[in-house]
Amino acid sequence: ELGHRLRGLARESRLKIGFILVFALLLWAGLFVTFLRSFTFIGQFPGLREVLLEHLFSLLFFALLVMLTFSTAIISFGSLFRAPECSFLLVQPVRPETVFVYKFIESLVFSSWALVFLGMPALLAYGLTGDAPRYFFPLSLVAFVPFVVVPGGIGAGVMLLLVRYLPRTRRALFLWGALAAGALLVVIFYQAGFG
Repeated sequence: ELGHRLRGLARESRLKIGFILVFALLLWAGLFVTFLRSFTFIGQFPGLREVLLEHLFSLLFFALLVMLTFSTAIISFGSLFRAPECSFLLVQPVRPETVFVYKFIESLVFSSWALVFLGMPALLAYGLTGDAPRYFFPLSLVAFVPFVVVPGGIGAGVMLLLVRYLPRTRRALFLWGALAAGALLVVIFYQAGFG
């Protein structure tokens, strides 16, 4: 399916592709400048810098982790149970586990590009303003791999459990999703000290 999407992209207008690429680069540069200026401003308060940055990074990457978990679950559901390609692959002489791994990797790529797009300017700006050692930048790239795979795996696992054990009516699925989201919010507020 990825090859099909790339071939479809090649048939698109060059003006459209160029506009999207320029807009994406401007957005990335804007995020980088925003993070750089923010970290520079916070650096003016030496006693607060470590505390503020620790909480800011925790909040940013927690939000990205939750988004990645949910997006991988949703994309995995669509690619495993709604896509005609999956039905075709399951009748081929291929093990079902292989089909699942293939679709999981595909879902992970589609759901994690935004995480890398949003997270890399923050890490780059942090490294530049904090006088990080040179190995900080390649290690940050390496650290993105487990940060993407672990919540993606959790999202896919939760999706499989929901499909297996929940009734197939939309009302019941909505109810269980609302209950799970409510329970998650209660835990987050309790951990943050609001409860």
